[in-house]
Amino acid sequence: MSYQEKKALLNMMITFGVMIIYGSYVYNNNWNPNFNTDEELQFWAKTLLFVIPVQIVIHILVHILFSIINSIATKNTEFELTDEFDKIIDLKASRNSSTTFSLGMIAGFVVIYMGYGLTYFFISLIAAGMISEIVDGISRVYYYRQGV
Repeated sequence: MSYQEKKALLNMMITFGVMIIYGSYVYNNNWNPNFNTDEELQFWAKTLLFVIPVQIVIHILVHILFSIINSIATKNTEFELTDEFDKIIDLKASRNSSTTFSLGMIAGFVVIYMGYGLTYFFISLIAAGMISEIVDGISRVYYYRQGV
């Protein structure tokens, strides 16, 4: 398995793991089904404004550790350079990820249109973000294995 494939799989695992752990923590410790609209918006703002930087920091730390461990395991101290093939794969994976997130956002608006509350809208946005990260990783692995 190539370095890029390992990195894509690692990204998927980090995203999935952080969202599951943080989601269960938020649900078990902070969620109140009797929120009014203002409290509900404030709850979701706090939840999302906290998880975004936490996810970024965890991604950075895990990628640093991954690079160190991969260098030790493969005895390769040279950096992986990106070429045109890597850039094309990045663009195609980003396209797939953006399309997935856009569809999830539209699904969130449909949820509001159907009369469900803001909670379901935000849950659909968070799910769309997580699914789009997974689609990005799967796309990268697929394109590295099958070609563009």
